[in-house]
Amino acid sequence: MKDSAIWDHANSTYGFFVRTTKQMELRRGRTLFGTYGPNFYLRIESELPPNGARLLSSQRRHDSKVWHDDSVEVWVAPSGKDEYYQLTMNPLGTVYDLRHYRSGKIPDETWTNKWKKANILDKKKNMWIAEFEIPVKELDPNGKGFKILVSRN
Repeated sequence: MKDSAIWDHANSTYGFFVRTTKQMELRRGRTLFGTYGPNFYLRIESELPPNGARLLSSQRRHDSKVWHDDSVEVWVAPSGKDEYYQLTMNPLGTVYDLRHYRSGKIPDETWTNKWKKANILDKKKNMWIAEFEIPVKELDPNGKGFKILVSRN
């Protein structure tokens, strides 16, 4: 999506925390992020499975059970808003997206994000790379900031 020069200057975090074991995931992973112009860019790099095993990616229909596949998940919570968003994407680029509400209203499964997305399987580097380009105005509509959580399933 963006050339490597953009990513060379991005902020980054390393590794993924596994909630169930309360330990770090053994496979390498890195998340890069930053703004450029009117957009927020997010890149999730995840080591491919060992011994030539393939990533699980069977879901092909939008809003299907993508979390059953290998997937990356992005949660965004704009400050000062009742709603927050969940996007899950598998290696095929199939997306499950949902709008949640802090007030407890039933989640809105009809919400569809307008984010640009890309998937790259880099066998040379042994990495799955998922990239997102998100308009900042969607993440921070009232200029109060936002929180973001990134995970790999």
